[in-house]
Amino acid sequence: MIRKVRNQPRTTREELVNDMKRAGTTVSKVTVSRTLYRHGLKSCIARKVPLLMSSHVQARLKLGNDHLDDPEEAWEKVMWSDEIQWGKKVFSQPPIVQVPPPKMMTEVVAEFHRINNVNPRTQFYKELDRHTPRLITLFREKAIKTGKIAKELAKLMRIYDIQEQRYVNTRQALVLRALPVCLHEYASTLFRTCDSADGPDLTDTPVALLTVVTDDTTDSALFSPESICIVVEDEILVNGPTNLADSFLLLFGYIYALDLQYPKKLELKFTFIQKNFSSE
Repeated sequence: MIRKVRNQPRTTREELVNDMKRAGTTVSKVTVSRTLYRHGLKSCIARKVPLLMSSHVQARLKLGNDHLDDPEEAWEKVMWSDEIQWGKKVFSQPPIVQVPPPKMMTEVVAEFHRINNVNPRTQFYKELDRHTPRLITLFREKAIKTGKIAKELAKLMRIYDIQEQRYVNTRQALVLRALPVCLHEYASTLFRTCDSADGPDLTDTPVALLTVVTDDTTDSALFSPESICIVVEDEILVNGPTNLADSFLLLFGYIYALDLQYPKKLELKFTFIQKNFSSE
């Protein structure tokens, strides 16, 4: 399996599962991913690219004509811009990727609007602001009780209460972080943090919002992160906005645009958001 992936980087997990099944061994896609990850290999998602303009066509035609007589060995040294492959995991620096331009958010919002006929940004913030006061009251009531859920909510409320400035962004971040806890779901699978030196382990991460923290910023990063990376299917796609609500909305839009399933461990939260915050 490892040899095939190294020789044929475009091989998919499903193809590997089928190969193993024909060989008499039944494994899941998750097992395949973990095995490849242990050997320093991880999957990559093909990025959408814009259509070629006439100038691009002419430039590529000129490039082909200029190198028409080049030997085959010369082309083996060329990395094509549309190549998809399993690459080695290198993470000696914090996960810094290109910050998405405003156009990216606009495109995601437009795609969501095309599918649902609803402007997600307007609807999301209108409903989030409407529900926030009642939800914060509910979180406080549950935080003074006993049990694991109450303990986690109490921690969030304590960090929220010591914030010097409780702007609307801070209240929104509290609601988004506390909601899966209140629904008895695994909030840690959605809101991930990593040390700036070690980097994250994103194995088996369908979707997540990843915040890079240091020892002295762990608590403050819950509501005032310096950067948030958007993770989809074990891969960091882009650096999202530092506003947690904006990053969550962008992630939500990616789920719709890429036609992904809600993560099983967070299905209640995403369903709640869909029904209460993103639909009219």
